[in-house]
Amino acid sequence: MTAADLDGFTMLLGNSANMERAGRVLIEWFAGVGVAVEPDNQPCSNYLDLYLSGTGETFGIALGGVRSGLRASSDIKIFAVDDFTVPCDLYVIYNEERIGENGKLFVDCLKESISSLE
Repeated sequence: MTAADLDGFTMLLGNSANMERAGRVLIEWFAGVGVAVEPDNQPCSNYLDLYLSGTGETFGIALGGVRSGLRASSDIKIFAVDDFTVPCDLYVIYNEERIGENGKLFVDCLKESISSLE
């Protein structure tokens, strides 16, 4: 699937202030590749509520690898947009005195990834 396949679709988002701001940014990203999408901010308690609230040609954005009941629903198709990546900020807060071995490995991998980008 490409970004152009979503032209004219409605993008479902939560109705928090963060999701409203994210919607405006994502609309600009889609517009930058010539794709028009409309945001529709909905009250919801989880991804499934959000995606089942839409009618017609709608889509939403979830974190990659989401492990919710979305994959089990026959009404929802999970896909990647081949020519479109949404950047995001990642904040990692941890206590160096209490972090476990797996946590240390995760933080070290993140630091290495950031170093390779600089």
